[in-house]
Amino acid sequence: MKAIVAANLSSNILARKNLLLALQRQGWTVTAAGCVDHGVEELQAMGVGFIPIPMENKGTALWADLKTLLSFYRLYARQKPDAVLHFNSKPDIYGTVAANLLGIRSVSNVTGLGTVYVGPGGAVRAIVNLLYRAAFCGKRAFVFFQNNEDRELFLTTRIVTAERSGRLPGSGVDIERFVPASAPSGAKSVRFLFASRLVIAKGIREFIGAATIVRKSHPNAEFDIIGEHLDFRSFIPREELQRALDSGVVEYGGNIRDTESRIARSDCVVLPSFYREGVPRILLEGAAMGKPLIAANSAGTREPVSDGINGYLCEPGSTESLAEKMLAFLDLPSARREEMGRESRRIAVNRFSDAFVSDAYIDILQGGRTS
Repeated sequence: MKAIVAANLSSNILARKNLLLALQRQGWTVTAAGCVDHGVEELQAMGVGFIPIPMENKGTALWADLKTLLSFYRLYARQKPDAVLHFNSKPDIYGTVAANLLGIRSVSNVTGLGTVYVGPGGAVRAIVNLLYRAAFCGKRAFVFFQNNEDRELFLTTRIVTAERSGRLPGSGVDIERFVPASAPSGAKSVRFLFASRLVIAKGIREFIGAATIVRKSHPNAEFDIIGEHLDFRSFIPREELQRALDSGVVEYGGNIRDTESRIARSDCVVLPSFYREGVPRILLEGAAMGKPLIAANSAGTREPVSDGINGYLCEPGSTESLAEKMLAFLDLPSARREEMGRESRRIAVNRFSDAFVSDAYIDILQGGRTS
């Protein structure tokens, strides 16, 4: 049996390493397809072939998207896979349409709906709805969602049916790789970590603003930022970030791959996103490593947070609310913070292990729900 796993970037496929290994153990020959960044060599070392596929990840130009659809169609027609697995919006849409046209089984994973689905609907959302509907109407297509709100939205708008959709615990987290780690002993400060693309809707401005407020009463508190920063309108302007760095309120470590070391040295992982996430990987990784969480009370980000138990939920888009939750965390005794961290680990193990994700995919492929 042959499966193609497609995502926007090779690194996003590698992040699902345990799913790939589970498929291989079930007898599937697995090939990956997407845009090239890091991870191709490791995929190939696993016995997973990699096929580059052109895809414009940051835009919605009609001609570029038609080329993406044609690329998927040609790839699937040439490779003749028994099933295809899609992650991220463009593979979900154009890869699934191509699979529909060729009569190939497909399993898509809606990893979040992004800013298109924030606020009142408009022409762009109507077009995106049509594209998703065209993809997910296929009789051999199945769709996983990472939170109930996204699935309910697609059910009520009749983009998918209940029978051909399901819910996963996010993308899952490798609980053997991400293990509890204490912040450096003897540290005199509490460190908050923001680890995400520096997209405005991810809450980067709220993080910087809250840090500014908190530092007034807790000057030893530290605020660490890592993640991709690009010159797109959706990202915080470079001069705005530089002003925050010059003020000494926050530190920026750039776009690094070794998130484990940054999580390990932090005391609390923060993501005040109102982006309509699936379930953000950084929150799951932080929870698995035994870190308390602070997240926006919005779709996706609230999933791994039990308010007051393993962290706090703040109001989306509110700098003041985020600062209030950070201050509440700082006021906790160290024993209570440690207890929150243990609860985060328990939640990660019991609800978000990527073993649950792999089992769900195997069940779908073996059960014939995409046949």
